[in-house]
Order: sequence, then structure tokens, then C-alpha cells
Amino acid sequence: MTPPPPASMPLQQRILQLAQTLQFAWFCGHLTLLFCTLRYGLSYITFNYYSRWAKFSYRTAFIAAAVTYGIVVFKAYRARAKSGRGAGGALALAGDENVQYLAMALVWLFSKQTPLAILPFAVYSIFHVATYTRSNLLPTLQPPQQSATQGQKPAPSALSDNIGRFVKEYYDTSMTLVAVLEIALWVRLAGSALLFQRGSWILLAFYTAFLRARI
Repeated sequence: MTPPPPASMPLQQRILQLAQTLQFAWFCGHLTLLFCTLRYGLSYITFNYYSRWAKFSYRTAFIAAAVTYGIVVFKAYRARAKSGRGAGGALALAGDENVQYLAMALVWLFSKQTPLAILPFAVYSIFHVATYTRSNLLPTLQPPQQSATQGQKPAPSALSDNIGRFVKEYYDTSMTLVAVLEIALWVRLAGSALLFQRGSWILLAFYTAFLRARI
């Protein structure tokens, strides 16, 4: 992860330098995904999931997901190109977890609404937003004070400590939750396929390939 701007720079310049990075666009994408998930969730629990706002939130969430994973894939490709390793071929790309999630985000974007499909992306986004906030956003807005003891690292803020503790305590649990949600989503798609809903078999085939690649 790119380090935050130097603390010696004025606040406005630090913010501008941070905002001009691809990593900040990646962060904004995850933040947008979370906001859209909350907005769509509100529509869903009030049984308005086909309203204009619900449709907009649902599609925007997957646009944001595609953008975030697209940025990661692009940065990885650029790093490989600079090192002279190349893209690694189609099989290497297919085995890349970020490529897999990018592909699924695009599949969900152009498919009919499947509310459960948003949740795995949202779980990942919670931790990506938390990690970026702790590592880049907070140090940019309020650089840690240098400790009086020479050679000692600057003490992080209480908010930074709390975010770090949250990520450390719940990350493994969240990965288990993602796995459960993805399996539940496969069961949901299989049920639609058995009822011969329109396009369900094609969607099930795509998602089965995705899970197979993930496992």
C-alpha cells in the first residue's frame, strides 16, 4: 500500500496528493459500494427493491465493485509489465482472485437483481475501507506526533488503534462469513435454476466456475 504524504507538507497539499492516486479511487469505490449496499438494504427491508433508487443503488454497487477490482488488476498488470514478467497468460489471469471478482462484478451488474450477491463484496469493502483509513487517510489528515524518545516510532491515534484492533479481531471471521455467503448464493442460484427461471442456468454456470476457481 502506498504510504501517506509526508507530514511536513501543508494539509491541503497532503489531501491533493492523496486524492490524485489510483489507490484513493480504489478507496472511494469501496466506500461507494458500502453506501449503495446500505441504501439498497433499506429498500429491500421495506419491500421497495424494484424502486428507482433501489435499482440505482444495486447497479452502482456493482459498478463500484468492478472499478475497485479493475484498479487492482491494472496495478498488478502494470507492476508485472515493469518487471518484465508479462501478464502470465490466460490461465494465470483466470487464477487471480481479483480477476475472478472483477468478472463476477460485471456478471452481476448485467444480470437481474440478486440481493445476496452484494454481501460478499460489501464484507470485503468494510475491511478495505478500514485498512485504508488507518494506513492512509488518518495519517494524512492528522499525522502522528513524533515521540519524544529518539528513534521511537510516532504513536498512532486512538481511532487508528481501534480500527487496527477491529481488523485483527474480525478479519478471519469475516472471511468465513464470505465463504458462507458465497455458498448460500450458489444454493440460491441452484434453486432458481431448478425452477427454470429465465437465464438462471447460465448464471449458475458462471457462478459455479467462479466458486470452482476460488476453491
